[in-house]
Amino acid sequence: MAINRFSLFFLPFTFAFLVFTNSNSTAMTPTLESLNACYLSPASPGINVPRTYMNITNLFKKINKGKMPSTCTVVIPNNSLNNVWIFQKGLPSQVSTPIFIHSGPRDDLMGRFWKGKNGHGVRCTHPWIKNTIIGDHMVTFDYFYDHKNFDFGQGINIDCLDLIYTELARKNPKAPLVIAATCIGAKIALEFAANRNCNHIQALILESPFINVTQLMKNLDSAYGNWLPFDIKSVLKWYFSNSKAALVNPHADLARINPRLPIFIAHRHNDTMCTDLDMYQLIQELKKSGNKNIYLLVLGDDRHSHGHLNNIKEFAQATNAFLAAYNLPHSAELAADGQQLLDIAYANAQAKNPSDWTVIQA
Repeated sequence: MAINRFSLFFLPFTFAFLVFTNSNSTAMTPTLESLNACYLSPASPGINVPRTYMNITNLFKKINKGKMPSTCTVVIPNNSLNNVWIFQKGLPSQVSTPIFIHSGPRDDLMGRFWKGKNGHGVRCTHPWIKNTIIGDHMVTFDYFYDHKNFDFGQGINIDCLDLIYTELARKNPKAPLVIAATCIGAKIALEFAANRNCNHIQALILESPFINVTQLMKNLDSAYGNWLPFDIKSVLKWYFSNSKAALVNPHADLARINPRLPIFIAHRHNDTMCTDLDMYQLIQELKKSGNKNIYLLVLGDDRHSHGHLNNIKEFAQATNAFLAAYNLPHSAELAADGQQLLDIAYANAQAKNPSDWTVIQA
């Protein structure tokens, strides 16, 4: 591969960053405390709320500095169901209504490594609440995304989600659980559903998932490798030592997922990390077990190359229609607006080729 001047300019900075971070991180074991597990719920009329008010940005800054409050009131102005939410450290107990577990990042990869992991769960959860994709009880947490632990959604990442799920199911045995996940968080959710016994899970809502790590490397190399003077896969194998297993066995057998589990997927048309063909193949894997409850909303939006779908109104509308279809908490107004989109998403999941998809222009 030819090395251009742009690559030569950034090569020493890239190398220095990798070496610096490679020497300043230690592997850890997930605990509720180390994962910054917390609970957000809409404030109910007539219920006393904590006097401490703050917005998500200030809350994130506190958690990022290791100063997570035990409780506070969070104001989320754009939420169409409830503007005032109660934040609590840890996990809820004795809740009988559905609880959403948010899994997955929205920040850029290097930003997470550079700033640390504390509080990114809250930060990534914010647009899902703000845009009323989820409007009810929600648990969120951080993953170990530093290089010593990063494994492309296998191993420790599944352990993190399993810890949250197991504790929630133990403390709230009557509460149905829904996993809402973004990008690698969506891969972790799929791996978790395929590898663990998760009878309390009632649905999955996946934004921009990928599943095949080997194919992801090829897509990244195709999209960005023309200006890098090294092979992306080789560098990642060195830098993320735990990722080697994922490069040998890129994903779990998705046919092991409960065939009755409803799965809603939002995919960006021509995504550079997970192409239309990759998404089509993922859907086919999910359908092998005979699952008839799969939905694929394909959104056309050239403003980003991957993810960033949770601020698009069609995503919120279709998701609420999906939740309504399975008697889960939802906005009735958004669900009514999204019924036709949900029908399209169901048809897309049954399509014989990606060329048969109906793409919704956002």
